Amino acid sequence: MEDRVADLRGLRIEETQIDKAYLKNVNLRWATFRDVGFKNARFVNCNLSQAKFEDCYLRRAQFEKCDLVNSHFDSCDFSQAAIAESRIDFASFAHCEIGLGNIRFRHDASAQAMVRVCRSLKQNAISMGNFADAGHLTYLEKSHERRALQGRGEWARWLGSLAQDWLWGYGEKPWRLVAFMGVNILVFGTAQYWAHALPGKACWRASSRCWRGRSASAPSAC
Repeated sequence: MEDRVADLRGLRIEETQIDKAYLKNVNLRWATFRDVGFKNARFVNCNLSQAKFEDCYLRRAQFEKCDLVNSHFDSCDFSQAAIAESRIDFASFAHCEIGLGNIRFRHDASAQAMVRVCRSLKQNAISMGNFADAGHLTYLEKSHERRALQGRGEWARWLGSLAQDWLWGYGEKPWRLVAFMGVNILVFGTAQYWAHALPGKACWRASSRCWRGRSASAPSAC
């Protein structure tokens, strides 16, 4: 027997507490929640697409297998909350206390959808001063963007994106560029030495001659 779905589309709730609420198979599309406490609440298989949450307290709230497509969260607290196996395509977050640890992305999400989600979360993290998550989200955004380019067959841009990732991780992993430069110096320096491209110009020889010249031209201390 299939679970019945409670239809509460367009519901509007303001300035109340619904702590420890358990909502399963509820259609809350277009619902609006303003200044509502959902501490320890649990949403299971709920349709929250195009819903709006404003100034809501979602501490330790659980969203499991929910549809959060095009939902809007503004100034909400997601401390210790979890969004798991839920669709969050086109969802937007602004001035929210939410980190990467609060979200488990679906494995079947499209690359383009992930680009939009990561971009929204990145902008939110920057606005909240969480630059560690912002950097990681920038890398995720660019990585999924590369997947999207591959899916569309835009190979020139895909190769350019791949090169940026290898060289310096889209600016988020500068140590890669330092390592790349070090390898280049080592490889080309070794090749130049073995090919005798500059005979008699080895660094140690030049330094030795320079030192002998200085010693000879220096006035005697006596």
